Amino acid sequence: MGSGDRLWRLTNLNKSYSVCSTYPRCFMVPSTVSDNDLTAVALFRSRGRLPVGTWRHPQTKAVLARCAQPRSGFNSRCPEDERLFEAIRTASPNTKTLYLIDARPRVNAMANALKGAGFEKMSNYQNCKIKFMGVKNIHAVRRAYEKFRRLCVLNKRTVKRLTDEQLLAKQETHDWLELVSSVLSAAKEVVAKLTTAHTVVVHCSDGWDRTAQLVALAQLVLDPFYRTIKGFQVLITKDWLSFGHKFQSRTGHGKRTDKEKEVSPIFPQFIECVWQIMQYSPYAFEFNDNYLRMILIHSFSCQFGTFLFDSESAREQNSLSFRTYSLWSMLSATHEKDCRVFGNPYYVSPEAFGATGQEEVVPIHCDRSKLRFWKYYSDDPPASNEPL
Repeated sequence: MGSGDRLWRLTNLNKSYSVCSTYPRCFMVPSTVSDNDLTAVALFRSRGRLPVGTWRHPQTKAVLARCAQPRSGFNSRCPEDERLFEAIRTASPNTKTLYLIDARPRVNAMANALKGAGFEKMSNYQNCKIKFMGVKNIHAVRRAYEKFRRLCVLNKRTVKRLTDEQLLAKQETHDWLELVSSVLSAAKEVVAKLTTAHTVVVHCSDGWDRTAQLVALAQLVLDPFYRTIKGFQVLITKDWLSFGHKFQSRTGHGKRTDKEKEVSPIFPQFIECVWQIMQYSPYAFEFNDNYLRMILIHSFSCQFGTFLFDSESAREQNSLSFRTYSLWSMLSATHEKDCRVFGNPYYVSPEAFGATGQEEVVPIHCDRSKLRFWKYYSDDPPASNEPL
């Protein structure tokens, strides 16, 4: 976003991870909002995950922000939270209306209100509109993925295997791709708002699963840097690792406990979404299919420290940067040694399109009929502890 912008500032309020243990030490907030107000907002948001900026559109100047659901129930309010939303809107000079994209089905958000959480009441938030995107939760994703992967694994063990086209027609594949389609559709909505100069705040329940998917996909299609080999690493580091996607819990790393219900392939679903986008814009990505496969495989392999633990604070506490190797270092070194391994021979850098930048936006095809079968599932066995 640019730390030199007078409308936004980098705060180190969370330098000891005391405000939010699953956020990075520093993050971007509107310059007009004090740290005292931010602390009050963190108390009002689930897990302390307050609204913060993660990206700004270079042309429209609209800002993409993220957070978790409010602890509002049906009647609770937080004046500091309401002022922060207005500050986020006014810190985006061309934005008249801020859109709050709630990734969840509306009924799920209302159910959470019964537990003291829920969603924002728009009458309390000036110049804001809310849209519910209907993306299913981790349990629905896990159930669909287990059936789909079991289909693919059993097919590899049969003498007369189904072709990829036949697998694509199976109900298990249909159900999985329906969930992929819903994530792509929600990301497309975020992109549409940002490209029309509307600042967007995205959240789901805790803001570390569906929220990570939507903000990362929006940046991927809007910003050509994130479609480079280095940029994709930065995107995952920023919006998945630093902002606390629970890799250990979602992948099932470590001892098996009663928390197995938290295992869910949220990150594999994101990687699948990236692959689906790549199929319609092969020129726009510096990396190829093999690059995505390696990232996905090693998110489960535990051979590198990159995806261990559930948060940046936990990785620092366990000194992973000193005790383990980084997956990014391995991938970068491999690419430097032989660009054919992870490089896309059809890639066209954005500079080739000229100065308008309009051609830099990659389209998202989210209709179920447009989605394809990724041969990763039929070619490669799943990683050793990938959920099936």
